[in-house]
This record gives sequence, structure tokens and C-alpha cells, in this order.
Amino acid sequence: MKNGMKKNKKHQPVDPASLAPTATAGNFTLHARTVGALPIINRCMERCRLRETLDTFLPAEDGRNRVSTATAVLSLVRNILLRAPNITPVWRFKHGV
Repeated sequence: MKNGMKKNKKHQPVDPASLAPTATAGNFTLHARTVGALPIINRCMERCRLRETLDTFLPAEDGRNRVSTATAVLSLVRNILLRAPNITPVWRFKHGV
């Protein structure tokens, strides 16, 4: 070792599952996981067939773009939905609050 510096060990990535909280009762173990909004948003877009709808109604691609117009619009929609501030709860619509 030169100048009192310690030799660095290789960084071992931490398994996120080992950091997640767990609860055990009897023979059962519950592992808590956090799922972000993006997989849910993507699934909703797939079920709504949003890409197919955009491809149908947007102008045809002419080769000047690196990304299709539908892909760009879907990216913008995802960005807006992920950045949306608190969405009004359903009960407010139901009760007119």
C-alpha cells in the first residue's frame, strides 16, 4: 500500500430483494415489493391498443424521423402521466367535492 491508501475491494451489487421488508408467520413468509407506475401505465396502453390507434390516425412515416410519431407521442403521454401531481381521488367526483 502506497501513502497509506487502502486497496479497494470490488464493489458487489446489493440484491434489492435482500433490502425489502419481510414478515414471517408459521410456514409463510411475505416479501414486500414496490412497483413503479411505468409497468402499470404500459399495460394500460397495451390494453387500450393506443399504439395501433395512433398508427391508424397519425400521418404515415416518410423516413425523415429517427423515431416514429406514435413512439414519440407515447413517450410524451408516459412522461405526463408519471409527472402528474396528485390525481383527484374518485370519491371527489362521486360526491361533487
